[in-house]
Amino acid sequence: MAEPIVVVPETNQDDTGFTTHPEFSDADADVILVSKDNTQFFLYSVVLRITSGWFRVMFTLPQNPSEISAINKHRIQLDESADVLAAILQMVSGIGVPAIDTIEFAGTLLNAAEKYDMPGPPAIIRRIITQPPFIDKPLRVYALTVHWGWKEEMQTAISHCLSIDLCDPDVLAQLEGTNLSAVAFAPLVSLQRSRHILLQKKFNNSTDFVANSNPVCRVCSAANSHEAWNAFKSAYLSCTKPPLTESSLTIREIARPGVLDVLVATCTSCGSLLYNPAATIDLIVSIISELPKTFETQK
Repeated sequence: MAEPIVVVPETNQDDTGFTTHPEFSDADADVILVSKDNTQFFLYSVVLRITSGWFRVMFTLPQNPSEISAINKHRIQLDESADVLAAILQMVSGIGVPAIDTIEFAGTLLNAAEKYDMPGPPAIIRRIITQPPFIDKPLRVYALTVHWGWKEEMQTAISHCLSIDLCDPDVLAQLEGTNLSAVAFAPLVSLQRSRHILLQKKFNNSTDFVANSNPVCRVCSAANSHEAWNAFKSAYLSCTKPPLTESSLTIREIARPGVLDVLVATCTSCGSLLYNPAATIDLIVSIISELPKTFETQK
């Protein structure tokens, strides 16, 4: 639990040990915020009143008449580090959007903004959270969007979660420090499972894929085991691996293990292609595009 906010009256003592942030160094400011690592930020209370519900309430609390005249000389000690305070204060003060390089840092800023009831920073972060490099950790993005109720961004995160292994410890590590509930996580697992079941049904369909029922070459009628097709199905119908997504079959990624083998598979007798590459890719893409991609979730 966070330490209580401490308001420390300023004295004439030497400020050795405090560093003033260069972007918040106006000596005429009437409020000094101090980070947990002793960096001070000079701000005008009117800015904090307008941009933060937390500070608005704080500044409207009854003051001791003997202290009102000295309020300009008060420092407010906060729990956040200097980099976090600098980032959220830059956003609420209109200085600009700070460098937010990781989804973890974005999450820390969102926590601080929520704590101090600052709507500005979340609005800014919401615009970038589904872009790289943040979306490279889609499960963490999903957790944040669920918490904040950002429906559109949540759907983007869900789409990026379709091709990750939700049982992989490295993937689950994306949830560290988040408060994603089991109720919100379970639908992701269920969605992947339902996609597996539907994909298995489609890939085993003998009408769409003759390799499932016709063991002979369509040119010379020689028997073929369709090893490439069966290996492809085995690899991508495994319950431990997420099913393919449309992006997995782009030209750039066509050499993904199993896909290329199917496209170039030939008859062991006459050497003819066993399958029509273009038609096979089109059919697989069509099947995958029809798989469910989303669900309704709740916080």
